[in-house]
Amino acid sequence: MSDRPKKFTMTRTFHAPRDILYEAWTESEHLHHWWAPREDAVEVKQQDLTRKEGNYQYKNTDKKGRPVWGKFNYRELEGPEKLTYVHSYLNEQGKLTRGPYHDYWPMEVVNTVTFSEEDGVTTVHFKGEPIYVTEEERVAFEQTQDQLKQGFNGAFDQLEEYIANLKKDRK
Repeated sequence: MSDRPKKFTMTRTFHAPRDILYEAWTESEHLHHWWAPREDAVEVKQQDLTRKEGNYQYKNTDKKGRPVWGKFNYRELEGPEKLTYVHSYLNEQGKLTRGPYHDYWPMEVVNTVTFSEEDGVTTVHFKGEPIYVTEEERVAFEQTQDQLKQGFNGAFDQLEEYIANLKKDRK
């Protein structure tokens, strides 16, 4: 094992109450609208948030028809203030596998999301850190910080659009 890798962090502000944002991060009816790249199709395979060790499993199919399976194992569900989950990729049989985007992508990444609200505006703080990494995985994670930022900015753009429509529907 190596030294702890550099954490990936992002902060984004949304013009919506934090309870709506927390729902968008923890309920499958919302997650599939914004989690994957815009051109991809997301299918919820399983979700259990009735307990701390619950999980969310999904299948993401890109525009070329290539499937990617993923899983969130929830560690903390302290809604609407905080959630922590381990994100990992799965093979078609549901077994842990390396992510498809890099030969040395870490097998598990702990993500912590906090939500703070002031006057109906919510700031989302996102932090990701791989666990149990080899030196190659640490380097891969640190070298892909720009791509991670680009990917999360795209997801957060979609989340912003989705939240705006959700707020309209709830009026």
